[in-house]
Amino acid sequence: MPGKNTFTDSGLGVISSFSGTLESDVFLQILKSRYSSEDTVRKLRYVITDHTAVEKFNISTEDIIKAVEISTAASKINTKICIASVTPNDLAYGLLRMWGSYADLLPWEYKNFKSISDAKNWLSTEIGLQLTFTE
Repeated sequence: MPGKNTFTDSGLGVISSFSGTLESDVFLQILKSRYSSEDTVRKLRYVITDHTAVEKFNISTEDIIKAVEISTAASKINTKICIASVTPNDLAYGLLRMWGSYADLLPWEYKNFKSISDAKNWLSTEIGLQLTFTE
């Protein structure tokens, strides 16, 4: 499966994982589904977007703008979400920096990381809770 959401820490977090060739439709569907319920969004404190297993990205600037629109709608429901993106390669890092530049008005804390462990450490510190990052 090229993408999935795993809700963690009793609904306080979600890890969106991608693998293989990441197509725009999968990317946007995963994004939409993690914010599909207002109750879920209200409870969220963190999101990890994990691109470590992605081999190729078929994502356009227009897709990034759509992702910002989806995120903006969710941020109006919950302003206290921290986003950690794990992007070990330069192309993914560039795409997510583009998202960050378009989404700079969002109230969320957002950082890019090269490893999942660094992302988890930052989130634990930023949120100030004992997070397990498990279902």
